[in-house]
Amino acid sequence: MDLIDLWWNASQESAINELRTSLQTQRTSSATTLAQQLKLITLIQKEQDELRLRLGVLIRLLVEKGELTTEQFSAAIQDAKTKLALAKMQPPKPSGRVRLAKTSKIVPPARG
Repeated sequence: MDLIDLWWNASQESAINELRTSLQTQRTSSATTLAQQLKLITLIQKEQDELRLRLGVLIRLLVEKGELTTEQFSAAIQDAKTKLALAKMQPPKPSGRVRLAKTSKIVPPARG
């Protein structure tokens, strides 16, 4: 084994260790982000349940007072569902962002 081989092995070990450290950092960050997202999802679900309850009370109150009929409410819900279905059929608008993947190439030294 000559000096170039020793240098090459050391540089490869260094690159491998750097990649391992980067991977571990990304895994830790990803796990933290996932935990935060799960907490946020739970919070949003609770808020959604509360809003549904309040909407139900509001609709019942409006019907009892004669301000809204159940037929009008059903028609409004059907109209909203139709508009939502039509919106889903249209292709998404491009965000304008381009994401490039990071790559690192390890090139061996030229041998003579």
